[in-house]
Amino acid sequence: MIRERNPRSTPAPLSTLVAKLIDWAYAQGYQLTAGELYRPSEQAALNAAKGSGIAHSLHTQRLAVDLQLFKDGTYLTDPRRIDR
Repeated sequence: MIRERNPRSTPAPLSTLVAKLIDWAYAQGYQLTAGELYRPSEQAALNAAKGSGIAHSLHTQRLAVDLQLFKDGTYLTDPRRIDR
């Protein structure tokens, strides 16, 4: 059984951390687009059944966010292309 997490009991709300990440990314010359922030458990179950996700995604608890990272207009999918 998966134990539900209370997003308000985390040390810092996810939205605060995501805001800091977005600020940092733009300061480094990256651009971001946002994908899913919340996913109903029914959708997570459908995604898992199709093989494109997991049934107990942290999105269902509002503890995950999908961001797409770009540099100079190019979508970065290879971690080796990201400056550290």
